[in-house]
Amino acid sequence: MNLRFRKLNSRKESALSSFCKGFVFLSLILVLTSCGGNADTQLQKHNADMEIVHLNKSGFEKLINTEDLLQGKFTYMGDNPILIDFYATWCGPCRALSPILEDLAKEYKDRIVVYKVDVDVERDLAAMLSIRSIPTLLFVSANGEMRVVQGGMSKIELKKIIDEFLLR
Repeated sequence: MNLRFRKLNSRKESALSSFCKGFVFLSLILVLTSCGGNADTQLQKHNADMEIVHLNKSGFEKLINTEDLLQGKFTYMGDNPILIDFYATWCGPCRALSPILEDLAKEYKDRIVVYKVDVDVERDLAAMLSIRSIPTLLFVSANGEMRVVQGGMSKIELKKIIDEFLLR
């Protein structure tokens, strides 16, 4: 009787073990396929909606000749007008300006490029440009003319600079 009980238990354990393994395997497959699809979709949507480009030092060096900058000359190497926002995540006026810049980046999407530089992350870049106050906005026209504005601005004021300086 004891032997028969052990055989029954081992059959039940074997069936339960097979069921659990199958369930775990099926759950794992479902999780991997559903999460992978959602992550890809969200990533594409985020990239498609993204209008503002976060700029680091190496990206900046592709736009502005930093060797010339160190000698006091400003040489823009891009083709389109740009607006660069030097900001910090803790800065209240910077946070207030951010949604305005996002709107303008969408509105002027094919005519200007809006960049953001976090001065706490890109300290060398901020120091190279002597950024001492934030927000600081650097406007560069397609022909390389530069204008710097410090402090928060309204959307109307920004549109005026974009229309009259960057897109003239």
